[in-house]
Amino acid sequence: MNDKQEFTWDVILDEVKKVYELKSDNALAEKLGKTRSFISAVRVGRKTISIEIAEQLFHLLGMNIDDYVHPLFLPLKNIKYTEQGIELQKIRESLIKRSAGCCELCEDPAPFILSDGSPFLESTFIEQGASNNKYEQCNFAALCPNCHRQLDILNKEEDIKKLLAKIK
Repeated sequence: MNDKQEFTWDVILDEVKKVYELKSDNALAEKLGKTRSFISAVRVGRKTISIEIAEQLFHLLGMNIDDYVHPLFLPLKNIKYTEQGIELQKIRESLIKRSAGCCELCEDPAPFILSDGSPFLESTFIEQGASNNKYEQCNFAALCPNCHRQLDILNKEEDIKKLLAKIK
């Protein structure tokens, strides 16, 4: 892929089709173990690519996903990443503590508990956060998967304002 080319899932999907000489999105969907409607929904922005599918696409292209996707923008699970000397696990732990195990948007308890006993909540980066240093807790919110997806897709101003009021 050309380094100057814009990075979109549409471009990545088309590149996989080109590299593997796939004639249609049906053939691409079959290669990925997905449906044609899933590929169409991704192309028009109604669905997002999971990290597993993203890794599969990058692998098919012989690319390392870590060169393109920053670990901060993936759900923070029980994996430690270090970025600029800050352990993201500590951010996750502080988010769980601050949120008391509840989604900071809908305020419902986490949908389930992980095997280590911690609540499953996803972190999301709030661009208008309190700090100019984006790797700080005050720029993240702990959300249930449903609210995280809702925020990503609808990007409602009132939701962002509610989160900003809580995280500052």
